[in-house]
Amino acid sequence: MNRTSRLSEFLELLDSARTMDDLAAKTLTVIEHFKLSAVASGIIAGSKAATSESFHFAHWPAGFMERYLAEDLQAIDPVPRWARRAGIPATFREITLRLKAKDPGHKAIKIANEYGCIEGICVPMRAADGAIGLVSVVGDRPGFSAGEFRELVAIGSLVFRRAERVDHSDEKAQGAPILTLREIELLAFLVHGHSDREIASLSAISEATVRFHLKNVRAKVGAVSRTHLAAKVVALGFVSL
Repeated sequence: MNRTSRLSEFLELLDSARTMDDLAAKTLTVIEHFKLSAVASGIIAGSKAATSESFHFAHWPAGFMERYLAEDLQAIDPVPRWARRAGIPATFREITLRLKAKDPGHKAIKIANEYGCIEGICVPMRAADGAIGLVSVVGDRPGFSAGEFRELVAIGSLVFRRAERVDHSDEKAQGAPILTLREIELLAFLVHGHSDREIASLSAISEATVRFHLKNVRAKVGAVSRTHLAAKVVALGFVSL
């Protein structure tokens, strides 16, 4: 099975989840293929962030969450800090390398490492109400290939959107459609102001192919213009500003 087909199967499996427990179990099943064993999805900035409802779900090594809360690591953890500040996906290694030598975030990383959380990917998201969300997938493994990174970003993005739909009313859960990895990549460039020609150059594809993909996405989300498309995909959580 090629990488694209595998990713499509993963996304279809995740989007079939109807309860939060089901979504958590299916997410764990998917990330095991990447030799990852821990995952969390939730809101890190917004009205829910300081409440017991901040997490959609979390599956961490035994004892880690208790220590995380006991030592108030959430205040210094560089991963949610990165998500709030930068708003773009990154590996834990990339985030750690940007920390200054005396940054207290090194303590959180060191403790996470003690529990087998060596490397991971954080995927910042935006909820429909504007709150900042985050999906983190972690495991005891070295770095990721470029292909693995793109796949896990697409997976994390869908996990958050599915969690938000499960978490909200039926009316709000009418559901964003599944977009392909390529479509999500192109949308990120569009939302940040790039022209079709610039997107084609950055993605190493033709300008006609860019227009083809964006036309498909407009039909999927019901957008009537380029500006409307950018606004809708941000509101639906496909791309963060």
